[in-house]
Amino acid sequence: MTTQIAVKLPDRLVAELDALVARGAFDNGSEAVRHGIEALVRSSERQRIDAAFAEGFARHPDTADE
Repeated sequence: MTTQIAVKLPDRLVAELDALVARGAFDNGSEAVRHGIEALVRSSERQRIDAAFAEGFARHPDTADE
């Protein structure tokens, strides 16, 4: 299932997006935007996981034996 959403972008960003499509980096603007959102979501998830690891290590630091 997919959901269509409306997004307003500055002209400069649309021009850069169109240039990426014209160079063949993406088949169309929707694919480029989808790729960007997926990258943002993955990055956010990595940051959340890294923070959870850091919190865990802070609560249970390595001992000298480890």
